[in-house]
Amino acid sequence: MIGLMWSIGLALAIDVNDQLSLQLDGGETIEGWFVRAGPDHVFIHIPTTGDTSRIPLNMVHRVEVNGGLVESGTFGEEVKAAHEAWQRWRSDPPPHPPASIVATSSLLLAGSGHAMLGDWGLAPGLLFADSVGMGVVAWEMGHQQRLNVLLGASVVSIVMKTYGATNSARAAKARRRKFGIKTDR
Repeated sequence: MIGLMWSIGLALAIDVNDQLSLQLDGGETIEGWFVRAGPDHVFIHIPTTGDTSRIPLNMVHRVEVNGGLVESGTFGEEVKAAHEAWQRWRSDPPPHPPASIVATSSLLLAGSGHAMLGDWGLAPGLLFADSVGMGVVAWEMGHQQRLNVLLGASVVSIVMKTYGATNSARAAKARRRKFGIKTDR
């Protein structure tokens, strides 16, 4: 079953972080990770040097993707299709929420603004820390009402909300500028 899934995975379109081994016409082999496609080239990250290189497709003689041999023509078509899909996405990007909406959301629950932007590297930590802080405040207000615990949990929540609101608003503005979407005032 795993072998079948692996072989089907080789037939699917190339994706970011696919492992590539490209043998060039001169016999040199370049091994690395797929980063991005161009109309007639591929960008590959080479971990041994730490560099990202642009490899023209007309120089590629033999291709291995994730350990499986792929014909050069098929690989070239996949790279062109990936580039065209990327161009379509850039010409009509998905809606990006204005910074004011993202910041307001983060003031209610830290991390929700990052979640709206799809930043799942930072959102879970902020969501968890703020939820715990607010939960402790709610518990203490209903039960023992210890001032030091209330203040500590409130400060944690306020710090998380402030960081979440300012950082997500900055990220939203930067993303909207990058895609040429008129920024909110």
